[in-house]
Amino acid sequence: MPSSHLNADGLSDHVEARLREFGISRGDTIVVAVSGGVDSVVLLDVLHRLSEPLQLRLSVVHLDHRLRPDSADDATFVSSLATCLGWPITVESMDVANWAQERGLSVEQAGRACRRDLWTRVRLQVGARWVAVGHHADDQAETVLLRLLRGAGTTGLGGMRPAGADGIVRPMLEVRRSAIEAYAANRDLEVHEDPMNQDLEIPRNRVRHQLLPLLENRHNPRIVEGLIRNAHVLQADDDYLDSLSREVADALLKVRGAACVTLDTMGLRRYHIAVQRRVLRQYIQELAQNRPIGFAAVEGLINRLTADLVGMHEVAGGIRAQITDTELILRRGLAAVVHARVELPGQTAVTERAKSLHATFVSRAAYAGLRNGLGAWRAAFDARVTEGLLLLRTPQPGDRLRPLGMGGQHKKLSDCLIDAKWPRILRADALLLTCVAADGDEEVLWVAGLTRSEAFRVTGETDRILYLEFVDAGSPESDAPNPLTDGPMD
Repeated sequence: MPSSHLNADGLSDHVEARLREFGISRGDTIVVAVSGGVDSVVLLDVLHRLSEPLQLRLSVVHLDHRLRPDSADDATFVSSLATCLGWPITVESMDVANWAQERGLSVEQAGRACRRDLWTRVRLQVGARWVAVGHHADDQAETVLLRLLRGAGTTGLGGMRPAGADGIVRPMLEVRRSAIEAYAANRDLEVHEDPMNQDLEIPRNRVRHQLLPLLENRHNPRIVEGLIRNAHVLQADDDYLDSLSREVADALLKVRGAACVTLDTMGLRRYHIAVQRRVLRQYIQELAQNRPIGFAAVEGLINRLTADLVGMHEVAGGIRAQITDTELILRRGLAAVVHARVELPGQTAVTERAKSLHATFVSRAAYAGLRNGLGAWRAAFDARVTEGLLLLRTPQPGDRLRPLGMGGQHKKLSDCLIDAKWPRILRADALLLTCVAADGDEEVLWVAGLTRSEAFRVTGETDRILYLEFVDAGSPESDAPNPLTDGPMD
């Protein structure tokens, strides 16, 4: 809980105890993020004093956001401070306002992203496991209130973590701002406070200078302690729900691709809505990569599942969903176009699908050992098919084929996909093997994963056979020799 009665030595002991809890040990390197304000300057001073007894190595980092004409003065101050203490310093300057505008972010969001990017790069450059930042108890209370006002859920209302999986540690997160300021005064530390911290146009500043004082004076003088206590409770609840939801997410996953995941819809519906939300958020965020996904994106999908609404749905950030009776398919972006000449014999990489097509010529005797393994992703053709040009491509309007079992009758590819209940969201992802004859006519031979054509089928008269197999890129099968298909012809 917040500690408001620490003296100078008490703060050092508190930080040392937190470092040990985080797993920081003797000889570790810690990157220290220093803005020049009282919080980060005090953190650097405390860590500097602990560096000798704990044998710590420090590396200071500062980002000049260029949001004020005199912002370079802060960089000069931090550089001088680090040099006086004998620690290396990394300073970068970036036009954060312009960066934010280009990406449609607020200046606060952009500044946070740029700082974290710099911290990560410096941490990797110096070989450190940790980045220490000066967040304190009042920052935590402000964060919880801000997120409450924005309508955050359990995860958001848990506030900041003392130590994160990203290596960021906050050893003063339980210390009140008043104690930090008293430490700075006792140590006669020079600081550079950012005047933008007084700008009431910034939401955090309004919470800090207006809302929190009002709540303390009119409602609860220990509001900061109360908010932090709630954050502790919610963090524990969030950890449990997150662990449970990840187990459920793994159990419900049917297919995972580079830009697509397929989940068991019926299984998902059996879980409590709290777990459903977390499972969907996990996979939507995975597909969205670094783009933030809001509550509305998840809730829109939840509402469709609850109402048993099948069909297509725009989720957010270029992510679409298709709900069927049995599956939920999440897809990022549009299918990449594939158009490649098949290597004969050899491997044809389909990087757009993270797959590889292996092509080998086999004798009739070898084919006898392969025949039972033919199926959706393995096919065989009379080797005369190679008299034409073999292509691997994605579907085009008007594609037709002669599916096996239809006596040579043509059928539209679109009808084949519909009859097979191939999800509409994935139809453009289908891979077709086609043969282009000398006169330019093109025939679809195989829809990988679905069906193959009557054309060039292996018959009793066939003595040389083209064997084709798709494997996932990077799988053991992608490079492993096959004694039935590799080696010289009999």
